[in-house]
Amino acid sequence: MGVFGRLDSYKREDITEEDARIAANVITQYIQEDGIEDKEDIRVERFMRFSTEFLSIFKQVNLMLSKEGSKGVASWQVEQNSAFEKHAKDYQSLYQEIGYMARPPYHLTNWSMCAVVESALIACNLKDSDNVTIENKAIEDVLGFSQNLLQSMFEEHRAG
Repeated sequence: MGVFGRLDSYKREDITEEDARIAANVITQYIQEDGIEDKEDIRVERFMRFSTEFLSIFKQVNLMLSKEGSKGVASWQVEQNSAFEKHAKDYQSLYQEIGYMARPPYHLTNWSMCAVVESALIACNLKDSDNVTIENKAIEDVLGFSQNLLQSMFEEHRAG
């Protein structure tokens, strides 16, 4: 079982049109701000992969919540705590980079922090914890993007 344990038993669904729109807007903003002229730029592809992966995990947790309730999700978090802690230890520099997201306005929990880091690793095709640090420009770019995506999602859900 992966870092998310029994969460993997919940079917992965496509992200919603609303979430796809939010991700596209943030990607477009990044393209404009970073002066990315080539739409085939690998960074754009990584941002899209990150968005899809992170939002899919988020939807799986919501599906678990609808099936098992808040007690089921809380139980899952306790079951996975050692896996989340190991993940945080293996990718310590990445967690330090996004540590501020545990505070307001983000309030990310251990599973959502893990989802950010794991989604960034997948987006960048990285897996070897011994060689992955924040000094990796690809991972740094994707983690920076993650902040903007999450901020846009929170603003959108607060307004809606």
